[in-house]
Amino acid sequence: MQFERIMEPIFARLNTKFIVRHMVREGGVGGPLVDGMGFADLVGRDIDLLVWDSSGLDVTTTAGGGNGGTNYDAELDLLIRQAALSGNRIPYVLDGGGMALSVLKDLHNSGGIDVGGLGMGLSGIAETESDEQAATLPWAVRYLRCKKGKEDLCEKAENKYLNTCWVERKGVKPPTKQDDHIVGADKSHPGWRYHQLKGRMLAGTVLEALQEAINTWSDVTITGGHPLPDEYWHVTDYYKESRDKMTSLDAGVGSCLKLKDYVPERVCKTAMTGRSEFTPRPMPESTSISSIIKPAEGGYVPKVEDKLLYDGPDDPPPALDIPDDAIDVRFVVSAGIRRRRRRRRLNEDAIVPGLGWQVHGELPGVCDGTATGICGRLESSTCLLDGHMDSKGGVLGNEYSGWLVFTVKDVKEGIIMLALETSHDPSENDRTKDWTEARTSEKQEVKKDGDAVDGGEGEKADEENKAAEHDAETEKADEKNETDGRRLRRGYSQVAARTNKRRRLLPEAFKFDFAIDGKVTTLDKRAFEERIKKPRDNLELLTVLDDASAKAGKEIEVAIRMRDCGRDCAFALTHVYWA
Repeated sequence: MQFERIMEPIFARLNTKFIVRHMVREGGVGGPLVDGMGFADLVGRDIDLLVWDSSGLDVTTTAGGGNGGTNYDAELDLLIRQAALSGNRIPYVLDGGGMALSVLKDLHNSGGIDVGGLGMGLSGIAETESDEQAATLPWAVRYLRCKKGKEDLCEKAENKYLNTCWVERKGVKPPTKQDDHIVGADKSHPGWRYHQLKGRMLAGTVLEALQEAINTWSDVTITGGHPLPDEYWHVTDYYKESRDKMTSLDAGVGSCLKLKDYVPERVCKTAMTGRSEFTPRPMPESTSISSIIKPAEGGYVPKVEDKLLYDGPDDPPPALDIPDDAIDVRFVVSAGIRRRRRRRRLNEDAIVPGLGWQVHGELPGVCDGTATGICGRLESSTCLLDGHMDSKGGVLGNEYSGWLVFTVKDVKEGIIMLALETSHDPSENDRTKDWTEARTSEKQEVKKDGDAVDGGEGEKADEENKAAEHDAETEKADEKNETDGRRLRRGYSQVAARTNKRRRLLPEAFKFDFAIDGKVTTLDKRAFEERIKKPRDNLELLTVLDDASAKAGKEIEVAIRMRDCGRDCAFALTHVYWA
């Protein structure tokens, strides 16, 4: 999606997740009526921008189709009303093609809905005259607008369409022969070039709005000071006013009541809820009909039985690669943002315990300090009867370990502190060896394709980390040769106990997330290093909660993880304190 490709990295700079959903169905199946009556559940309840593009839809298939689709406008009217009434937000409605001006005008003037329209975007686009001349044009405009009499150049399949049905994938062999190209890519479809243009038109619209908002913010705060007054950015009153208008519209306003022969009239003024087996839809499991079916005997509930041939994101077809001489717009707007290849996960924001944490450096057994305690007795020990029970253990992890989730009970004073060791060697965590992403399921495939985070931040950081590794190896050798031989006889590594080991440098992109009852706070490298306290050698404390207003006796779930550091950030949680 061209719109998302451009805008996602820009919104990432604003610490805002940018999501585009393409809710189209082949032939417009369902249409505005079917989606509109359950808009919040079937289209989305947190939509800021709603773009309707039915330029390729046969409107005679809509309600009232027998007389030429006269109720199509009424369906669109209903859809916009439900978008305003049933969701958490009221979207800005943009006509991308096929929406009647009368519908937009009525709902804007009488209902207070913000609306707009998208043009063709061809004004100013250089014409293509020949293949030779096209090569001299910027890549993004080639074969987009052809000179009169040369339209066949723009309609050639090799110039208009870029698609394939299969890209070789390791470990997957389709059991059915694949077509060379997607069926249906013919002259009735606009092709990838116009989709790209439309995406950039949308991006330009949003960027212009962002610039206007920034200018307003600047102008107001220069004279009035910070913070920006509520009336410039709070939308609660705007939402309430618009919804009040929508529920009190006169019967003669708009086209929705044309549907009274098909649906109750109250649908035009009442927020509706929906479930469906149509796709696409947001949160498919919770918005399916299956989710509300009472189980039959034995617990049976109808569900989708077909299985995926393979899982994980598809590799982009090589045909979509941008030529070397073209401007990569996404690369430009992403400059300065460190990224890994995006992997789509279901419910990315959910705090799901990771599988990559391990207990490190702790002796086994009942190491309770008593004379009868059965502790240690490692196979590698050279002195099983030495009786020593001391070990400096911790729960060790790195970026690929994922979330570490735990619960502290009876919190009365609102204080939670963590003791961390942040100078462990990456090799000490062997559970995540060869991993290149966090894992939350044993069935999750271990990636070994080299798509790992670049943990170093330049040659200096690499040299420092290599020096730290050398220190660790030297220290291990020193331990091995200690005159008393005590550590060697116990048979376990005391690397975690090193006193003056040089701390490994964290990558500049490093982030530390902690969550209190699901509310995530992110610390970048600088903030983390400023926040962590070192009251003495070998003790690093991080306060994750200091709230005197916390309800007495509360049970709190705490979670931590590291990001954008690969295996270089080997941290151990050794203590949790709370009151």
